[in-house]
Amino acid sequence: MSHAKEILLKYWGFSTFLPVQEQIIDQVLHQKHTLALLPTGGGKSICYQLPVMMSEGVGIVISPLIALMEDQVLQLKQRGIKAIALHAIYKNNDIIQAFDNLQFGDYKFLYISPERLNSSFIQDKIKSLNVSLIAIDEAHCISQWGHDFRPSYLKIPQLFDIKPESTVLALTATATKDVMADIKKSLTIDSLTILKSPFYRKNININVIKRENSLDSLVQILNQSKAPIIVYVSTRKKTVEVAHYLNAQGFCCGFYHGGLNHDSRKTAMDNWMTEKTNIMVATNAFGMGIDKGNVEKVIHLDIPHSLENYVQEIGRAGRSIEKASAYLIYNASSVHFIKKFIEEGLVDPTFCKKVYEKIYTYYQISKGHVDPTPKSFDFKHFCQTYNLPLVKTFNALQAFELEGLIITSQFSRKKSTFKTIVNHRILINYQNRNPIHGNLLKELFRNYGGSFEQKVNLDEATLAAKLGKSKQEIIQLLEQITKDNIIDYKLFNQKSEIIFLEPRDDLFFINKINKNLKRRNKIKLLKLNMMLDYLEIQQCRYRYLQSYFGEQVEENCENCDICVSKDKPLDTYEIKNWVLGQVKESSMSLDQLLHIKPSLNRTELLNTLRLMIEKGTLKLNSQQKFEKTSI
Repeated sequence: MSHAKEILLKYWGFSTFLPVQEQIIDQVLHQKHTLALLPTGGGKSICYQLPVMMSEGVGIVISPLIALMEDQVLQLKQRGIKAIALHAIYKNNDIIQAFDNLQFGDYKFLYISPERLNSSFIQDKIKSLNVSLIAIDEAHCISQWGHDFRPSYLKIPQLFDIKPESTVLALTATATKDVMADIKKSLTIDSLTILKSPFYRKNININVIKRENSLDSLVQILNQSKAPIIVYVSTRKKTVEVAHYLNAQGFCCGFYHGGLNHDSRKTAMDNWMTEKTNIMVATNAFGMGIDKGNVEKVIHLDIPHSLENYVQEIGRAGRSIEKASAYLIYNASSVHFIKKFIEEGLVDPTFCKKVYEKIYTYYQISKGHVDPTPKSFDFKHFCQTYNLPLVKTFNALQAFELEGLIITSQFSRKKSTFKTIVNHRILINYQNRNPIHGNLLKELFRNYGGSFEQKVNLDEATLAAKLGKSKQEIIQLLEQITKDNIIDYKLFNQKSEIIFLEPRDDLFFINKINKNLKRRNKIKLLKLNMMLDYLEIQQCRYRYLQSYFGEQVEENCENCDICVSKDKPLDTYEIKNWVLGQVKESSMSLDQLLHIKPSLNRTELLNTLRLMIEKGTLKLNSQQKFEKTSI
């Protein structure tokens, strides 16, 4: 491996490998198919990039996100390595040129989405390449037990038939035993070796905080550090709201979500990477593939959908610093929100049958017939035509794709954008003078935040449905408001396709997918329940996570809030401050306080409460609950 270390030093500037990296690379260099489980920040990309640099030919990297591919290609180019990311927006001429560069132009890497691999044109081009390695990034997407399952990943094995001589390396940061077994089965490679890095990150202290006023807790945590921080929230709208709140509190904060256009995302990212803003409030669209080693804290203001998501996101802290922390702040309302979100997204067989019938009716396909011709597909228009909920309908169509009934393909991820180009005073005057336009603008700002600072993506069909107008009417109104120099609106017609693979068969359809549909719903609810259980446990949090991911450990971590609180009893002053924080918003009984922090000694807590009553900082109300006095 001496030559491998020379390459590592030459291109990446490292003299040694991280744990398990060297073992994975050695396996790949010996042309052994491998499934590698490495934690976030464990150096997955080097595991496939370095072997390709040591081999003849190119490496094909299958990746789920355009942003992730672009980031990897940029990093390789900065190291003097030629790479191409084949986007969905590439036309045939662009594809031909890209493959010419790969075949004759000393290019070493082709980054491609699994959806693009379905193209027979691209498959023919790949046949002409000398492919040394096929790397599957975020390999948990291939498993139906995985937290980010993508149906298109199931078709990756067709690439192995095209290039049977190539070595396969599948990589993921988060996978349970069931997921790893499913990956191995789906890849159809019997000789797949599984290598796994220890899960525990001893430099990340993890904490769970139950607090009604989550923003107060957030501010307290942020006041402790000026180093780079990521704050994760659940919705696009909330990224804007929390960022504005923190900026008003004197912090330097940006926001990031999937609804921002490319330029706005790049600006937000650059500002955070260069630390012009040290805090990034973001949805989980932010972070995958981000190479920033000095992130000191990752804070969740909302509950992640699964422990896989949670672990992947907290792993973005402390990559190159000795100590980092992760905080999850939650309350009863955030538990209610995540339960409602997951449960509303579940699709039952009856609803699926309805969508199945409507999608064939939408294209006027009669029973017993199939039309394999690709058809233009406007998802939002389809849902509005039959008054179908967006999330459930999307999940139903995904279920059809899993069963091989249809294929949906997105030609472009671009969306229409707008930016507000006047101040609030002029905007209010315009709304008052133009009631028709004013109603649209109110709805626009209610659903899409951040437009005063940067361009924001919007969806005309959604606005049309909420205002009871047609999509074309909304477009015309937005164009008129643009002519009036109030906003800068850019229209983009998003195109998708749908292909029907099986004849319409309403009678037997429900039996075809019923069993798998129930299983997938069960998995989603199981993952949510495990996430919620994690919040309430009173055992070592790392041991709980390690057990979930299939690692057996005997000792506590001494590095989570549970372990630390058990090892270090609070003194009277600390208990007093903690109690005041808990009763700030509402009164609490002794049992409620002990439920929140069971590590407290009951007698010590009771003595402290009595002392606080004597001092006049606390009182006992008629419900026998403690509350803060007005003084």
